[in-house]
Amino acid sequence: MTSANFSSKFVETTGLSKQKAREILSSLEETVKYMVKNGESFHIAGLSVNIVDVPAHEGRNPATGETVYVPDKKRVTAKPTPSIKEAANS
Repeated sequence: MTSANFSSKFVETTGLSKQKAREILSSLEETVKYMVKNGESFHIAGLSVNIVDVPAHEGRNPATGETVYVPDKKRVTAKPTPSIKEAANS
């Protein structure tokens, strides 16, 4: 589903105007970015979003087999709640 399709579905299910729906979705995106940037985990709309620290390690270039250094970083993971999983399988 594209962003435009999602927006249309959001407008349809909420009864909001397209402009108001875009504002809400944009605000939601900015809030999620802010929370992720600050390393905060959260639950929203049946989705659990976590920030995981990945320590620095040695990796391997699959094309050449050369060992490379991979610096530490943060990874964003998202996991559906049981109710969302249930909806997908019904």
